[in-house]
Amino acid sequence: SDPLRSRVRGVDPLSVLRAPATLVLMYHRVVEDARDPFQLTVTPGRFEDHLAVLADRAEVVPLAAVRAAATGPRVAITFDDGYRDNLERAAPALARLSMPATVFVATRIFEDPRPFWWDAVEHLVLDAAPDAAEVLELDLDRRYRFDVRGSDARARSLQVLSRVLRPVSATVRARALEDMEQQMGTQAGPCDCHALLDRNGVAELARAPGISLGAHTVHHPRLSALDGPSQREELERSRRDLRSLGAEVRTAAYPFGGHDDWTRTSTRVAGDCGFDLTVTAIGGDVTPRTPRHRVPRHAVRNWDRSEFASRLDRWFDGLELTS
Repeated sequence: SDPLRSRVRGVDPLSVLRAPATLVLMYHRVVEDARDPFQLTVTPGRFEDHLAVLADRAEVVPLAAVRAAATGPRVAITFDDGYRDNLERAAPALARLSMPATVFVATRIFEDPRPFWWDAVEHLVLDAAPDAAEVLELDLDRRYRFDVRGSDARARSLQVLSRVLRPVSATVRARALEDMEQQMGTQAGPCDCHALLDRNGVAELARAPGISLGAHTVHHPRLSALDGPSQREELERSRRDLRSLGAEVRTAAYPFGGHDDWTRTSTRVAGDCGFDLTVTAIGGDVTPRTPRHRVPRHAVRNWDRSEFASRLDRWFDGLELTS
């Protein structure tokens, strides 16, 4: 047959040679959020649509099983960070279909109800006071100036801010947030739209049917910015915190998870800590040959049923390696 003609008909002639694929999906929040500037949210209705597609097209397996040989299409579901809606919205939807999932928890939320810094920055920039500064000035690794005149400029500056704040130290970032509060005339305290679990909430989530907990560090740092001992302390303390709830913690996730967010040192540290698997946020499928501490994941957006099904098909066919 003509390979080109097969491709024109929408069939990849090489797909018949591929072993059955296993995918790991990455969610963050299941909540109504019309704004969602970082595309971390899936609405409850669409999350249920996603689960219906998965029930029809794949076997949903625990994360611990993804490196085993597959006899058909398989998917593992994961969530990052520890938002309250994981307990209130996601876990019940998963339980109704008897689907397992792993929730990676940054355990500083046990005692600290403040939003994660990216959610705080969203509020500070997009919910600024009427008399806020027109130009936001911050001292980070160098002096930055951000145009915050009007909604469009603020939306653009928010995306840049999220990138430049990621690699800086927690101390520098905290100072930057204080400067932003003063210049933007507002504060970024705990809020319902970015509500986090606390210790009791994480313990309740750990008891939910099919839910496993995974380590996601304590403070959600960019691991590539830390030395080896500091990375190890973040991962080991996160696991200790979760084990104090009686949870078995066999897996971990690198915060942010992109190519620049973790290093070979990170994979070595994760192995030395004794985790069975560590997941990234880099797209790809999983096979028995996938390195244990570089397990790929596909980020899931707020897609409708048709678009999610189309993405899933392309991921299973190996035609789209990034999310």
